[in-house]
Amino acid sequence: MAMKSRDLSGLLTFQVVVREGSFSAAARQLKLTPGAISRSIGQLEQAVGVRLFNRTTVEFSLTAEGRRLASHVCDKLELLEDSFAEFNSENKAPQGLLRISLSNSYGKYYVIPRLKDFLARYPEIDLEIALNDSRQTLIEEGFDIGTSYGRPDDSAYISRVVCKPRLVLVGAPEYLEEHGVPAHPDDLAEHECIAVSIGANWSGASIFGQSGGADGEVLHKVQPKGRLLVTDQIDGVIQAAVAGLGLTVVHLRAALPYLKSGHLKALLTNYRIDAEVGTREIHVFFPHRAKIAPRVRAFVDFLAEDRDDDGIDCAEFSV
Repeated sequence: MAMKSRDLSGLLTFQVVVREGSFSAAARQLKLTPGAISRSIGQLEQAVGVRLFNRTTVEFSLTAEGRRLASHVCDKLELLEDSFAEFNSENKAPQGLLRISLSNSYGKYYVIPRLKDFLARYPEIDLEIALNDSRQTLIEEGFDIGTSYGRPDDSAYISRVVCKPRLVLVGAPEYLEEHGVPAHPDDLAEHECIAVSIGANWSGASIFGQSGGADGEVLHKVQPKGRLLVTDQIDGVIQAAVAGLGLTVVHLRAALPYLKSGHLKALLTNYRIDAEVGTREIHVFFPHRAKIAPRVRAFVDFLAEDRDDDGIDCAEFSV
């Protein structure tokens, strides 16, 4: 027997009654009278040929047939509602205030220089940006989106990789004149290295990889040793390196202005540098909600458009 539009309306009413737990709550949700809800349920019961609720003037409960119908249709109708909501969201222009917490170095050197394009693309979005390398919570502080080095610990968030910044070893010309230029990662044991720390799980170690021909990539783990440790903001090591306090590993784009000006030199550029923990992959994360606001989706997609630094040749800035 073909389903009539009245039957579908009754199923939708049935779903809301089951979800809300009472006829009166369903009436408020659907902006109908309790009598209209009762009539709709009565028509549905007539269509399916069984009683769905045991009800009195003060309470109701699902019959066995009602529970069976709920198990068949309620989840499917929820998915249908979500699909319609998502479709409507995607067809609305993103708008409103978007509050974003960005990792410090990534925000300064990878996101903010591109924001003019985002604001031109979405004229109805206003942005509020905070820069913080250690924030891993959003909801308590009212942020819509955050970024972090590595995946956030809290499973309440959706996350995805949006950028893989390239790392580079740098030092000031004055430091290199006095202490020499390292030719191999093992040489760093003889140098003053500026370390960085963010969070309890941060090791600060770097992995230097170099092609080994038939043997594949040869890896060298370097744990920085020195008298200076910078915490909480990883790009703070740049000013320390410019001041001649030692060698350090930083995001390439953060170091680029100083490499171009000659205040820093790129070292061991024939090696691929990775971080043992944390700094290589930038994750964007946001609260796990069934309906993601169009402005959030727009900004996440915007971040993913700029993924790496592979087009920059560090060799031209080396010693």
